Amino acid sequence: MMAISSSVKEREGGDKTTSGMRSSKKLSASSSSLKEGKGKTMGDLRSSKGLRISSSSNSEKSRMDKPNELRLYTLKECQDIVRPYATEAISFYNDRNAGAKYELVEPGNHTPVLLATCFLHHVDFTAKKTDVPDAPEEMFFAELTTTDNVRHVTFCKCMGPKNLITGDKNNGCCFCKSYNVQHPTGGGFKAGRHGLFPDEKNYSLIDRVY
Repeated sequence: MMAISSSVKEREGGDKTTSGMRSSKKLSASSSSLKEGKGKTMGDLRSSKGLRISSSSNSEKSRMDKPNELRLYTLKECQDIVRPYATEAISFYNDRNAGAKYELVEPGNHTPVLLATCFLHHVDFTAKKTDVPDAPEEMFFAELTTTDNVRHVTFCKCMGPKNLITGDKNNGCCFCKSYNVQHPTGGGFKAGRHGLFPDEKNYSLIDRVY
């Protein structure tokens, strides 16, 4: 019985010694890895271990590094945007003013406004009479609305010869403070209200016609 017990103890001791050596090897390997990694960046460690960042991660990082670029439009592109509005407006004016025969000369500026019931558009442009020789260019203002992808002209006014237009361009319009649309002095267009915060007294953007 003593011999059997001693042999068993030897085996147990041998197993413990072997497992202890394995554990010590793992610890030494871990410590050496930590020593090698000390002072290195994650990129260095990934490269040394053969790891690669996926292409999707690279593309995502490049998108984050690049700021959003503003879209710049040429003068021709801006005029092409305004042209359909101005064409409809001058047709509206000719139909509602007896004897008026104007044709579009140059599209001008455009203010788009999103309201509760529609898109509101304020535009200006120049036109001249087709039945008068050497007719001067005259400045026009028009207001249009778009509802369910259908555009309507609600107001159009001739403001006289272009070279005689002076003074404030907004003429009371709160929608166009940041735009360059020429408005008529006599009103007739939706102008909004001063201030753009709902907690302001008498706040409204759509019920005021100047």
